[in-house]
Amino acid sequence: MMNVRFGGQRAAAIVALAACGCSSSGTPAASGAAGFTSVGTSGGASGVPDNGAGGALQMGGGASVGQGGTPSGTGSTTSTGATPGTGATGSSAGGALSAGASSGAGGASGGGGAASGGAAGMSGAAGMSGAGGAGAEGGKPPCLNDPTQLVMIGDSYVNWITHTFPADMNAVSMLDIADFAVGGTSMGSGGIGLIPPQFDSALMTHPKIIAVIMDGGGNDILVPDTTMFPQGADCKAMGAMSPNIPDCQKIVQKALDAGEALFLHMAKSGVKDAIYFFYPKVPTGTWLAQDPNGMLDYALPKIQAACDGAYQKSVMADPANPIRCHFINMVPVFDGHPEFFAMNDLHPNPMGSKAMAAAVWARMKQDCVAQPASSGCCAAD
Repeated sequence: MMNVRFGGQRAAAIVALAACGCSSSGTPAASGAAGFTSVGTSGGASGVPDNGAGGALQMGGGASVGQGGTPSGTGSTTSTGATPGTGATGSSAGGALSAGASSGAGGASGGGGAASGGAAGMSGAAGMSGAGGAGAEGGKPPCLNDPTQLVMIGDSYVNWITHTFPADMNAVSMLDIADFAVGGTSMGSGGIGLIPPQFDSALMTHPKIIAVIMDGGGNDILVPDTTMFPQGADCKAMGAMSPNIPDCQKIVQKALDAGEALFLHMAKSGVKDAIYFFYPKVPTGTWLAQDPNGMLDYALPKIQAACDGAYQKSVMADPANPIRCHFINMVPVFDGHPEFFAMNDLHPNPMGSKAMAAAVWARMKQDCVAQPASSGCCAAD
């Protein structure tokens, strides 16, 4: 797609599929693998706060063996959450589906909460009340001491002429978040350029980044590299049939691989949290794509799983520099709101981008990502 510069910002046409995500129903911990459930607008409203270090949600069950939680497999039982720092090691640290956590396990001021306790099952009651406990393993996440520690990267769902997402994020957070996103860029192939180098550009002027708001991966499909993937043009036109096309599967996998490599690079550079949002179901028959929703549906659980797995992979690569990925699925945010899209377009309009910004910031507050010391949920330097 073509680049357009408005007010000093580059923008280029396209949405992006994204390359990873953290489910509101539970994030991966040091020894668990997350399930593939969709998330709501605020992240943990229906499940366990993200970043529960004691194990991850397994669709219908509690976490597998992990640090934190209680050895009986019944989940935390009071609002204090699990024992901070270590907890007990049990065979089902987070509790089974029917047990869950009672009284908002992992609450904001709980003794360790989701940060060091096990993750509850799908029916656990942690939800939004568990916001403050979602910190780094065995302790609180770092406080945002300077707005330059938080940046945005991505494609046209972050930076594009039809909407106002960067300004909306600044308004809802009351911060001045630097935007390095370029419309039209992709994660692993296609597009007009790649997203990973945007992070390197951000580091040049923001050397102490602790959190990154991002999307990415859609232009891999929407502006495919048909030299590398000859069937790529069919991926955005065949709807539910697209996932059956081998090249479409390969395109998504290449984006996932690039996204996972980016997470490890960010972790090594000192980033503690990535806030990764995925796209809504988009209008069909637009100027950009006949029907890419088949590939969006195909990619979503894979992207979410990659994001959920970022913590474990980063610990394996370098235990001293873990990163957590907080996945936000925008499907529920846009569901029933056709007015959130620009006319004859799959990009959001200002109403849509305000809704996205609200969902992103709600999740960041819930998980205590890039919050000020006054929040009480983070660890000041």
